Formats: sequence, structure tokens, C-alpha cells
Amino acid sequence: MILNCMLKNKSGKIVMVLIFIAILVVTLPTVISSAYSVYVADDFSAGGMINSGYTGLKYVKFYYNSWQGTYSGLFLIAWLAPVVHGGLPELRILAIIISMLTFFSFGYLINAILKNILHIKNSLARLSIAFCSIYMLTAFMSYYEIFYWFTGMAVYTIPMIALMLGLGLFISNLENKRIVKLIAISILGIISSGGALAIPGFGCYLLFVLIILDFIKNKKINIPSIIVFAIWVISALINAIAPGNFARHSVVDSTGVHPLHAISDSIKICLGRVNWFNESTNWIVVLLVAFLVALMVSNTDKFDIKNHFLLAIMLLFLPVITIFPVALGQGMRTPNRVLFSLDVAIFVVAIYWFVLFGILTARLIVSDDVKNALIITTLLLALVSEANDSFSYDKQVFYKVSSQLLAGYYQNYYSTMVGIYDKLDNEPSGADVVIYRHELPADIENFNNFYLDIEPTDWVNTDISDYYGFNSLTLIEE
Repeated sequence: MILNCMLKNKSGKIVMVLIFIAILVVTLPTVISSAYSVYVADDFSAGGMINSGYTGLKYVKFYYNSWQGTYSGLFLIAWLAPVVHGGLPELRILAIIISMLTFFSFGYLINAILKNILHIKNSLARLSIAFCSIYMLTAFMSYYEIFYWFTGMAVYTIPMIALMLGLGLFISNLENKRIVKLIAISILGIISSGGALAIPGFGCYLLFVLIILDFIKNKKINIPSIIVFAIWVISALINAIAPGNFARHSVVDSTGVHPLHAISDSIKICLGRVNWFNESTNWIVVLLVAFLVALMVSNTDKFDIKNHFLLAIMLLFLPVITIFPVALGQGMRTPNRVLFSLDVAIFVVAIYWFVLFGILTARLIVSDDVKNALIITTLLLALVSEANDSFSYDKQVFYKVSSQLLAGYYQNYYSTMVGIYDKLDNEPSGADVVIYRHELPADIENFNNFYLDIEPTDWVNTDISDYYGFNSLTLIEE
């Protein structure tokens, strides 16, 4: 009721503008700092392969059969890799666009869930909760392999963008199955399913849950939705059955595939991640704010509590299913890039649960006095929790990145690396090249830093050496 009244007057519009500004405050540091991304590790591996003649589909085929099934990521690397195409200027443009699209697509997915599943008509309420979601994505952890690394962008970030846009479009299209949208959703599904294996499980499972709920609600099978789901699943299977996945797994674990153990590891990883959020962030405060916003919304639409509880229960499995393929292939190892997909799944589930609880609480409370008292109590609880929380403003990633930008850390790192690349470009082919530690810039926080190994035979050194055509590349400590 409160937010509905605000939306009808000038104060509501002012609040919306302030929220948009807040979204810019938390997202722009990542967008701007991503412009200083540099080539790292696998970027050179791809460059060396492309330079040696593995271009286009030949590149995709080679890695699909020998290392991984991520056909979308491989395709993007083959055709877009800045290290062999547009150089650092291309990487800068791509990084900025991809980081902006990441935050937009996540907000789009959250908005679609709020509007089309939870039936929150109030745009101010939806924007407020979307901000809470985006805030969690920008404040808690630096996803440096997602925003500052081209290989990570190709294999993880772009497919995740396609996933979130595809799911958001499917959700917004639940009541009106337009052919053009269904085609777009199918294409986005093909792209997302060709990303890292932490992505297609997320998409296919959530799509399956939505189709099941649509069937329960309408008492009939929706053929277009089934076709879309089949396209997503088939695309995921093309990724999963790639010979390269099994070849890579044999390197990690030669004893075979252990699905039961992977299920156990998946649950442990998810519980550990939630525990980390509880202990290391203020996410409970953020979720309480989402609950509070939902509590303040007047929702008079017919609300099927049974179906929403069923969806809430089924969503609890989303993070486990998201991380399962990773646990199956790598055990408990969860690189930074993998945590991004897992965290998005966890945030979707958490936001849904707290908003649903807020809506149900508002519907159960008839008296405005009781509702106002509960709103005040929740607000006080959030304030007390924030006051007692050790996650202060200076620990929030977007704040730290802003401070680093203002201090020139990213800019200085970038200019030093440009000098390193120029030096390597000017070395003669077939040379034994030496780089001294003091020549490299010091690693900076919240960034994917360039690195070499002290062993010249390490794969990072040899792949960079192959890219430049050197005989060897050695790092000397001083």
C-alpha cells in the first residue's frame, strides 16, 4: 500500500531515480575497471593455437574433442579473441559491454520473476528488489575471472548473460507464447548451453520447473514450451557428451566418474557457500530489505499459495544442480568463475524465498496497524543487524574497486602491462626470453592479474612462448 501510494506521486518518481543512481554507483566501478583488463594465461593459449592454423571451426572441433565441450565459448574465442584480432582496444570494448550486459541481464531476470511469477505490479517495488539483487552481485565478492579475463567472458560470462536473458524472456512470455520470443529464447538457450557446465544445468532445471508449474496451473501441456525445453536440453547434452570433457576429467581424476560422491560434494559446496554469505557478508540485511519491500506492496491478484510453495521447494535444488557438473568433474574445487554461476543461483533462490514470505505475510495480516508494526519491527531488525555486522562499507567490493580506480591502481597496472607486451612483441622469434620479477606490475586486488611461473616448462610460460614464437620464456626472481 505504501509503495503504491508513493508511485502515484512525485516522491515515488524521485525514489526511483535515486535507486537508478544507486544501481550505477554499485555497478559502474566494475564496468569502468573492466576496461583495464589484460591478456592472461589461456588467452595466449588460444592465440597460439589460432596463429598455428587452428582457426574458426577447426579450433572449436579440436578443443571439443580434446579438452571441453563448451562450443559457444570456443566459437567466441575463435572468432573474437582480442589477442589475435583487435588487440587491447577490442578487449576494452568487449569488457565494458559484457560487464554492463551482465548486470542488466541479472536485473532483467529478477524483474521477470517478480512481475510474472510473484505478480508484483508495483514498478518501484520491483526496482528496489532488483537493486538488492544487483547489490549482492557487486558487494560481496570480486568475480575477477568473469569481468577481467577474455577467456572467462567467452566461456562463462556471455553464456550466463544468454541464460539470464533467455530465462527472463521465457518467464515474461509465460502467459503469451509469441513465436518470435520463443525463437529468441531457443537461440539464447543454445548459446547458454554451450558455456561452462555450471551454466546449462541452471538453465535446463529452472526451465523444467517453470514448465511443470505452467502445466499444473493450466492443466495442459504447452507444446511450444516443450520444444524450447527440448532445444535447451539437447544443446546441453551436446556440451556434456563432448569427448574433451572425458579427456579432461581423466587428467583430474583417473579413477572414473563418481556421481554419488558428486552429489555429496555439491550439497557441501552449496551449504558452505551459504554459510560464507552468513558469516562474511550482510546478505541477511539485504534479504530483510527485500522482505520489507514485499510486505509493503498491496497485492490483490489471485495468489496460488500452493503453487508458490511448490516452486519455492523446487528452487532449493537449483544451486545443487548448478554446481553438480563441476563437482562431478572437479570435486570440491570451485574456481572464481564457477562461484559466479553458483552465486547467481543462490541469489535467485534467496530473493524468491524472502519476497514470497513478505507477500504471504502481507496477505495474512488484515489490520493495517499490525502490518505497520511489523514493517517497523523488520526495519529495526535490519538496522540492528547492519549495525552489528562486521561487513562494513570499506569491505564492499564496489567500494574497494572505486577506491582503487581513484588511486590509479588499475590504470598503472594496465600501462605497465602494455609495456611488457611491447617488449615481448619486439623480441626476435626463436629467442630465449627472460622477464625479471621487478619488470612485472605488483598484483592488485579485485583483478585477474597476469602471471608467469618460475618453471619455464610450466604450461603458462610455454603457451605464451608459443604465441610469440619464442624458444622459451623464463621468469627470474630478484
